[in-house]
Amino acid sequence: MPAGSNGYGELGLGDTDDRGDNDNEMGDFLPAVSLGTNLTATAIACGTEHTCALLSNSQLKCWGGSRPPLSALLVHG
Repeated sequence: MPAGSNGYGELGLGDTDDRGDNDNEMGDFLPAVSLGTNLTATAIACGTEHTCALLSNSQLKCWGGSRPPLSALLVHG
């Protein structure tokens, strides 16, 4: 398995290409995840098929997949 398994888009790069299974895909070659204009992550949690970031504006942004669907796991306050 590559270092960055991405079959469900859990790396947040807008695709499902694995990272780390070819040359020049890790370190400086790995693109940053776009969280939104002027937003930063204050905390990050990763699951087997998804990733979530608590943003600097206190919103939660998640990507990838899960079972049950990720939308069913989010609590809106």
